[in-house]
Amino acid sequence: MDMSKYKSMFVNEAREHLGQMDVAAAQLRSSPASRELIDQLFRQAHSIKGMAAAMEYTEISELAHGVEDMLSEFREGAKAPGPEVLGLLVEAIDTLSVQVDARTEEGAPKEAPALLEKIRGVTGGAPVAAPLSPKAAPEPPKPAPKASSAPSAGSLFEIRFSLSVTGTMAGLRGFLVYKRLGSAGPIESVDPDLPQLKGGNFRGPV
Repeated sequence: MDMSKYKSMFVNEAREHLGQMDVAAAQLRSSPASRELIDQLFRQAHSIKGMAAAMEYTEISELAHGVEDMLSEFREGAKAPGPEVLGLLVEAIDTLSVQVDARTEEGAPKEAPALLEKIRGVTGGAPVAAPLSPKAAPEPPKPAPKASSAPSAGSLFEIRFSLSVTGTMAGLRGFLVYKRLGSAGPIESVDPDLPQLKGGNFRGPV
């Protein structure tokens, strides 16, 4: 599947989300207890993470996931983000913009290990886990062991998964998962069918 045709779509959508995040982050400085602004920033970081994972842009998906982790503890409204978190949020948005811009060129991805370490510092020191990418799609589950014999080679499994993105990006990510599962064995059927899956013309789980 030619991934290059999706690059401009990813860049345009990511830039739109980042522009909105920039505005929301500035507003959050004046209203740090705003649950609405925190939720908005969280959702936009989540969208960027999902799109970047679909494109296999690991450096972007990892940083966006770090922003999610950083904001998640403030979503219940029990406490408001302080100056350190707000500063890291702005730095992360700026860095994500640089990373997205870098993907429009043929140069090396812009990693941000130092910033990820700072984010880990305000999320309790836990590593910012990389999001599930299509390459890391779950393998077909193994059947329960039988006392008498191993599963036969003709065993069939039903696998269902849901996507965190919609539209054409959902089609891209769904197709990559389909290819990953196909590497584990032949696929008898898929619902929605493959053209609908690749085009993102579906709702609900696959």
